[in-house]
Amino acid sequence: MKKLIVALCVGVLWMATATAAELKIGVVDAGSAIAESNAYKQERERIAKIERKINANLQKLEQRIVAGRNDFQKNNAQWNADTALARQKDIADLEIRFNREKSDGIQVLKRENEQLNGRAVKMLNDTIQQFGKESDYTLILQKNPAVMFDDGSRDVTADIVRQMNRTK
Repeated sequence: MKKLIVALCVGVLWMATATAAELKIGVVDAGSAIAESNAYKQERERIAKIERKINANLQKLEQRIVAGRNDFQKNNAQWNADTALARQKDIADLEIRFNREKSDGIQVLKRENEQLNGRAVKMLNDTIQQFGKESDYTLILQKNPAVMFDDGSRDVTADIVRQMNRTK
């Protein structure tokens, strides 16, 4: 029985070795491929512009809040109760507006990033499919975390990036 099991194991290993030799396997670092693509870089810059605009608006509101607080501390002793109350309400309204705009800005950026990541992954997958077919690859694996060891000779990340930049 032991001889039969050993013979079967040797046979399976021999078949696996023969099959592996016939395969054309590549690996791709998906994160690097996406990050290095021109389309992704352009979209990241577009989102960075949105973020800068949101931050500039928040900074202006924050300056108004600080100025209102300073004005209140400096002058509230001179104001009647109605004026002081109105100024406090104005400051509170600005703080509410600031918090709402900050929250809205976070949501906008989160949505933009999620959409970008979805499009980037789709573009990468489509490019890998096309590249794999055109280059006669049997299998293209994601480098991290799927591949435990890679000597680098099968890394097609740069080829994938070139193809993404060429087609998009």
